[in-house]
Amino acid sequence: MDQIVWLSVLGAVLALDYAMVGQFMVAQPLVIGGIFGALLGDVPNGVLVGALIQLIWISIMPVGAYVPPDYTVTGGVTVILTLTLVSQYGFQLGPSMVLALGMSIPAGVLSGKLDIATRHFNVRLDQSAESLGSKYGLTGIAWANLAGLGPAFLRNFLIYLLWLGPGVWLAVKLSGSLPAQVVKGLGLVFWIIPALAFSVILEIIAKDRVHWWMVAAFFSVGLLLLIWPGKIILALTTAIAGVMVMACWRRK
Repeated sequence: MDQIVWLSVLGAVLALDYAMVGQFMVAQPLVIGGIFGALLGDVPNGVLVGALIQLIWISIMPVGAYVPPDYTVTGGVTVILTLTLVSQYGFQLGPSMVLALGMSIPAGVLSGKLDIATRHFNVRLDQSAESLGSKYGLTGIAWANLAGLGPAFLRNFLIYLLWLGPGVWLAVKLSGSLPAQVVKGLGLVFWIIPALAFSVILEIIAKDRVHWWMVAAFFSVGLLLLIWPGKIILALTTAIAGVMVMACWRRK
């Protein structure tokens, strides 16, 4: 239980980088997967799970007043549940990730809904910041900003804690009681996830013209997986790097 509490604290701190503090990209599922993987003793699988979630949600961005489901929380909870099932209980990676992802998506949806609710508090806090700024200068504004971090941290901490506490127990029970056919089906879904992720990427590309180097990057990743099947993490990392280049190209 102590481990779940500390992981929840870390997950809530990392989630602040999503939109409120820094925005150094440490809240991205790919990075969170590596961090939690290092803490749980399974960096490769942590990065792999984080990379897949990163690709699925790559087109979702909190722009303007739009508050999407929090893929940072979804990614973190999915990685922790998956690695717990694989490392501590010996379950297969594919079915474990699909099961964990299904359990974690509601956590991201809830975090997004609560984010909208806490923005009413932020409106009142903005009004207080004006008076504090006029009275104490930048120090007063800084304290007002820090006060705004409290609800966001508490929200994500409680979501992590509520999902990981009973979630680990429930995931272990489900994984151990599922029929072999269902486990096999979940394993097949795991291999479909990259196709879903690349369909999202192709949808982004379809809004602009397709350049020759995009097609070359896509087929080079496929060729890499064909020649070195064990280098899937390297291939996914290459794919994510290519997507970032494409995003920069489109913004240019």
